[in-house]
Amino acid sequence: MAVHHGAVILALLAACHRDEGSTGTDPSTVTSVPTAPEAQAGPDVRAHVGDTVALDGSASTGEAFTWQTSDGRTFDGAVASVPFDAPGHYTAVLEVRDALGRVDTDSVAVTVTWPRAEVPPVAASALVGDGGVLWVALEDFDAVAEIDVAGRTVQRWVEVCDGPRSVAVGHGAVWVACGGDDQVARIADGVAAMIPLPWGSHPFGVVARGDDVLVTLQGAGAVAQLAPDGTLLRTVPALPDVRGLAATADRVVLSRWRSPDAGGEVLLLDADLGDPQLVSLRVDPGPDSDTNARGLPNLLARPVVRPDGRVVALPGSKANIERGLFREGRAMTFETTVRADLRQVSLVDEVAELDAAVFDDRDHAQAAAYTPDGDWLLVLHRGVETVDVLDAYTLARAGGAGQGLGRGGEALWVSPDGAEAWVYAALSRELAVLDLSVLAAPNTVATVPLVPPSGEVVDETLLAGRILFGRSADPRMSTGGYLSCEGCHPEGEHDGRTWDFTDRGEGLRNTISLRGRGGAAPIHWSANFDELQDFENDIRGPQSGRGFLDDADFADTDDPLGAPKAGLSPELDALAAYVASLDQAPRSPYREPDGAQTAQAALGAALFVDPAVGCAECHPLPQTSDSAWLAPGVPLLHDVGTLWAGSGSRRGEPLVGLDTPPLQGLWGTAPYLHDGSAATVREAVLAHDLPEVALLDDDAVDALARYLLELE
Repeated sequence: MAVHHGAVILALLAACHRDEGSTGTDPSTVTSVPTAPEAQAGPDVRAHVGDTVALDGSASTGEAFTWQTSDGRTFDGAVASVPFDAPGHYTAVLEVRDALGRVDTDSVAVTVTWPRAEVPPVAASALVGDGGVLWVALEDFDAVAEIDVAGRTVQRWVEVCDGPRSVAVGHGAVWVACGGDDQVARIADGVAAMIPLPWGSHPFGVVARGDDVLVTLQGAGAVAQLAPDGTLLRTVPALPDVRGLAATADRVVLSRWRSPDAGGEVLLLDADLGDPQLVSLRVDPGPDSDTNARGLPNLLARPVVRPDGRVVALPGSKANIERGLFREGRAMTFETTVRADLRQVSLVDEVAELDAAVFDDRDHAQAAAYTPDGDWLLVLHRGVETVDVLDAYTLARAGGAGQGLGRGGEALWVSPDGAEAWVYAALSRELAVLDLSVLAAPNTVATVPLVPPSGEVVDETLLAGRILFGRSADPRMSTGGYLSCEGCHPEGEHDGRTWDFTDRGEGLRNTISLRGRGGAAPIHWSANFDELQDFENDIRGPQSGRGFLDDADFADTDDPLGAPKAGLSPELDALAAYVASLDQAPRSPYREPDGAQTAQAALGAALFVDPAVGCAECHPLPQTSDSAWLAPGVPLLHDVGTLWAGSGSRRGEPLVGLDTPPLQGLWGTAPYLHDGSAATVREAVLAHDLPEVALLDDDAVDALARYLLELE
């Protein structure tokens, strides 16, 4: 905006030349005052890296002209040729002066980007666009929805397979990866044909490239290549727990969901799925503060490649596994445990990790999407129901939206013209449409409901509990929006981490998957809770939430092994109902392709029930656990030789043993044991310091381990 000083000066000059007693002014006595300078910097400019931009202020009036760019360069003259060798959002300020020293300024925004890749990058998502059509994978409904973007309406519902997680468009078809029943659906002309994959593959991400379709197999730790007609061409080993998938013309990007303690893992392959290059994402060294914290990049969500193909962004969370009373003498706090994270990896020149984004008051970065030229990056935070808008080159926050986004944000899509962003809110069953004309504050302008005509399939109480389970924005759940149940139990599973709970009167505790347990009590490794509603204690304590009980009811029930909390809060009861509904363990990829038990596992099964080996004594079939109460508040605990100083206490008292965990789904819950000290099931078997285990030879241990890996 130009700033003019001429009007004020002219008024003063006129006053000085006016005779106090006259009724008019003699024109011959008035000195002519030059017109004030006016700076006109011209319209905003977009350019590519390496371009020389013509800054044109020739429409300005004045005698001296100077341009200054926000990166510190100065150019004289009304017109300046300015080279830009790096991408970014620049400001060029034109200053105009006249002979009287009067000054006027105006500015122009210069956006410099890399050219878009000739072959547009693709990324796996639950929400993808194809022209004026959007496709959404509806996991709970075993279906996909086809959305008319202009009309903001559902055009068609197509039933597919169990638990669709990602959808892609290409080769004249729509492709859907279904993790629930190990299939990929190929939809053509509204009809879905099923492509079966081996048992326990758990397909998650899918993209369509020029000549094929790629699918990540989370259970198998591999990527499958399909022909355009759906024929399975080959399966290539990738990463354990692989989920994320993106591709450029010459690279395939794969990301591991749960990270090893050493760092996050991203695998780069060439276009032919060869030449593997593992990138380890560094642990943030901190320091811990109220605005940032140390942490391991974990729960890496779907990667997205910048439209120029040069950088991949990896949203996720950051787990502060170094902190704790036992580990370093400092207890964790609600803002130094888990927080949102976003990493970047360069895909050109020397492959390397770039700067990371720093988020405050955010729980988990669930999805990301670039604007069409790649200069802005939108990041969706599921638990706090917020979209942040970041400068894609500096990762500085430029604004964001936090109203009307719905519950359970799963995916983001930006329209090809950059005018709108669509947010898939899976748990509130809707799409929210954001207007991006003001990036500093995008607002929701429409919503599209996503419940098929057949109706809701999830019980109302269970759905309410599931929403609460992950909603860190609720002040009853946490302070600052950092923590929720889902922070450590994503999708009801586990985060792969061992936490230091010494300040809670416990010790090192490996996160337990909730799937396949059905919420059975006793709860936790030390059996310190006797009902799911006791998580109110964690909510009010480490999570620093207000809680769902009123204070009087909590005072009466604050002992987790005392008076029951059930029935005192509809919200707590809904949370408990959701957790109790997680009674099915996932399929094991260690079985035969048709789901049958392998011959080695059959040998292990015989050993497992052999009284001389003794496994079934504590892990009786079919529950595989003898977890029980010997008396009210007195659990059955066992010491199998794995306790040590790091095991800590039970409720602040000596720890004499552990509750027996069930074994279904063991294949996907590494690391093992209460302290996470066993990296493999075989190591966990051998860690049992028992005479029966010492007598087993290597073949017997291998057979037992195989049997345990196939339990589901």
